[in-house]
Amino acid sequence: VPTAPPAATAEPLFATDEEALAAAEAAFEEYLRVAFEVFASGGENAETLETVATDEVLGDDLERAEQFREQGLRQTGEPVVLESALQQHYAGDVKDVEVTIYSCLVGDSVDVVDGEDRFVGNPDRESTVTIENIFVSNPDGKLLLSRSSVWKDGPECDF
Repeated sequence: VPTAPPAATAEPLFATDEEALAAAEAAFEEYLRVAFEVFASGGENAETLETVATDEVLGDDLERAEQFREQGLRQTGEPVVLESALQQHYAGDVKDVEVTIYSCLVGDSVDVVDGEDRFVGNPDRESTVTIENIFVSNPDGKLLLSRSSVWKDGPECDF
């Protein structure tokens, strides 16, 4: 009786924590670039968000883009990430990969203005805000931002 060949084992998407952090940082930078283009244009071309986001983040961003279009709003400035740190990552099969990072952003580097360039954002913003970002991989191994929430806001980055 012939024996069955050994089962193929998938290589993990990231071999080290450093690789997972670097990939998540790159995915977050790409997300910020695409999202900023959408919101700086008043919510136009919102479908491009599907290339960088999924799940909760994608749904929230598509709703926000519609609100921007309806209310004539747009973003100005440029998002600035000061630093990031890996919280954890699960490096199973590509379809199971999840990477969670903390990212500290400059809280007042981006504004929201109306059609007459009047500021309509939050005037009581902190100088920095730390975001917890959770990325999941698509079938091709690309990380997409799935969930994002304020972890801490305050005068400094502290994770």
